[in-house]
Amino acid sequence: MLHLLLTIIHIIFYLVLAFLIINHLILFGYLYIEHNLGRLQDPKHYSPTPWWIYIRNCCLEFFYMCGKFYLFFNKFKDQPNNMDSLLANPKPTAILLVHGYGRDKTDWWWLRKQLTSLPCPIFTVNLSPTYAPIEQIAAHSLTNKINLIKQETDCKNIILISHSMGGLVSSYYSEYLDADNLVQNVISIATPFHGTKISVTAPGANAKQMNPGAEFTKQLREKISHSQKKYYQVATQLDNIVFPWQSELLASTPAAQQLVLPFESHLGMLHSKVVAQQIVNWIKQLLN
Repeated sequence: MLHLLLTIIHIIFYLVLAFLIINHLILFGYLYIEHNLGRLQDPKHYSPTPWWIYIRNCCLEFFYMCGKFYLFFNKFKDQPNNMDSLLANPKPTAILLVHGYGRDKTDWWWLRKQLTSLPCPIFTVNLSPTYAPIEQIAAHSLTNKINLIKQETDCKNIILISHSMGGLVSSYYSEYLDADNLVQNVISIATPFHGTKISVTAPGANAKQMNPGAEFTKQLREKISHSQKKYYQVATQLDNIVFPWQSELLASTPAAQQLVLPFESHLGMLHSKVVAQQIVNWIKQLLN
């Protein structure tokens, strides 16, 4: 009986592994076609990319993608959140890190460490329900988490730093649900503000809202364009999830509040020293 159970577990494991590898290769294959051979080829928007960059990104992205599994138990732990800053500033600016579609707070394991020099308590959240509409995710997860942050810190300002779909969740909360006007700044990393082509293959109501031309992102962009709050975007020209990569930028955002990298992958953005330093610089400017 034990032998049969172990066999079933092994079969499931290798099936999941095979699915992840095949899905991963398809995404990078599509990226290569779009980037080098397809109709999106444009010297103004796409840097010439050596073939070895694709191989490097593919390997690293798979490693980062699997982090959800080998860091699994960290999903249920609250990491130290720099609460010493409360001693110097009893009403601090707090930072909340918001992950992307189908992921969890373990994605922030590296980047969070790069932010600990800031005089702000840092929090993470697991978004749920996983495949619900973005409005529901924001109302459930961000509302509950921000209420807890307010109780714990008595903060007067919260900076939302978000990755991928998390940027849409954060922006929606900022514009529609922030009754106390705590959120004045939203920093998004690789967020599909104009949708992404591959969302049509993904499950869930939130995936449909990330389809190109979706009414949800259209209305959200319009709301942000008239907002008094500050939005910052980090984008990469070699994103293997957001097609085309220009979807990660908002026309209403000043150039000084945007950063575009040429060769990082989607999850690789969360492990980039350049991205981390730029975010630290932006936050230091906001705190002054």
